[in-house]
Amino acid sequence: MSRQLGSFLHRRRTTILQRWQTRVAELTRTLKISRIELLDHMPNFVDGVIELFDRPSAGPVDDEGPAQAHASMHGAQRLHVGFDVDEVIREYGILADVLLEVANESDVTLPSEDHRRLITVVNAGAAEAVREYVRRRDGELAHEQARHRAFIAHELRTPLSTALAASQLLAQHHPDLEAGRPLQLLGRSLGRARELIDQMLMAGRLASGGAPDYADIDVAAVMRDLEDTLRPEAESRHVTLTLDVPPTAPIRADARFLHSALANVMRNAVKYTGTGTTVRASLRDEGDVVVVEVADDCGGIIDGNWASIFEPYARGEEAAQRQSEGLGLGLAIAKEAAEAHGGTLAVRNVPSEGCVFELRLPRQPPS
Repeated sequence: MSRQLGSFLHRRRTTILQRWQTRVAELTRTLKISRIELLDHMPNFVDGVIELFDRPSAGPVDDEGPAQAHASMHGAQRLHVGFDVDEVIREYGILADVLLEVANESDVTLPSEDHRRLITVVNAGAAEAVREYVRRRDGELAHEQARHRAFIAHELRTPLSTALAASQLLAQHHPDLEAGRPLQLLGRSLGRARELIDQMLMAGRLASGGAPDYADIDVAAVMRDLEDTLRPEAESRHVTLTLDVPPTAPIRADARFLHSALANVMRNAVKYTGTGTTVRASLRDEGDVVVVEVADDCGGIIDGNWASIFEPYARGEEAAQRQSEGLGLGLAIAKEAAEAHGGTLAVRNVPSEGCVFELRLPRQPPS
């Protein structure tokens, strides 16, 4: 009797919505939302249910049609007006009860197949609404957490920069102190702390979805600058840092994103390559794409660390064994920065030898 049931539900549409609205309003009376907000998207979902029963018997794909069409927007709206997840689930349960009540009022016994399909459609709607509700809620929480971390990092950066400048001035005016180990340790520690804060700021900017600020950037020049910056760190570990780049390699990129991606990949190689080995950074032109490769002699990635190498706060066994400083954000930031430009960052593992990180960047940003 599916089509007969569909026609009956269509005639009782107003009754269905009124009963549902009354019961849900009682359920959520503390929210004090308007009748229009309460009905938001639900009439369209009910119409989809009625339409399903007003046509020839349908399969499982058709059962999900109404849920896919309107329940997702309903779930997003419920988050906006202050529903919790349990209330979203319960309002779909109320809808199922009302639909069955109205169907039973037709004085025709509802076949078990129609009963099953009716419950399946409403459950599919509830699942889709909750899925979108949770997706948006988690996105908002992540965005807020990123903003909070960025705020704290920004507030810390100013006094830390002041302390670093003060230590540099102290070294300039007191050469005898500069030659001593305590002041060297102070300068190195302050510099490392500022670097970690800059990583947190960049992670917050990427997580908040900030759009890149594109300009003409020379990748080769950035890599040469980074070679000079990283050389003291490399020499402290007796690591040789070699560079093979063309005279220029211009692309359209966000200067901070690009610098962060290159710096984190090159610094990661210097940090984890074996003592006394070589890190090789190269740049080549492939037409519409420039490719940066950074190879190290770290001995290869341990199998258990392979899947998580680009995840935030991931630090492998090598880092733990060496008590390496850092938050485990470097490669995660580099990968996100690359993808923000429409590029990619990948790694090739050479067991018992090392790793080759490949950063591919389009010359022109994605539209």
